[in-house]
Amino acid sequence: MLLEKLQEHKNFTAHEKDVAEYILSHLDQISELSAGELAKASYTSKATVVRLSQKLGLNGFQDLKITLTAEINQKSGSINCLQTSR
Repeated sequence: MLLEKLQEHKNFTAHEKDVAEYILSHLDQISELSAGELAKASYTSKATVVRLSQKLGLNGFQDLKITLTAEINQKSGSINCLQTSR
């Protein structure tokens, strides 16, 4: 669900789109980054990262990391179950 919201870019500013695109391109690294590091990597500001997190219905960037990591793990778990059942 969060991944879909990031892909839609619905009502995102240009800078929020930059952050969303960076997240989607670097899903394996996001759990290791701070809001400041993500801002630097996406050439935006820490405030933009936090605002995007809040726009997605979360309390802040830490919440985004936790939710996104859980969603990715759930999806990869579903894929592993499908591959194992073959």
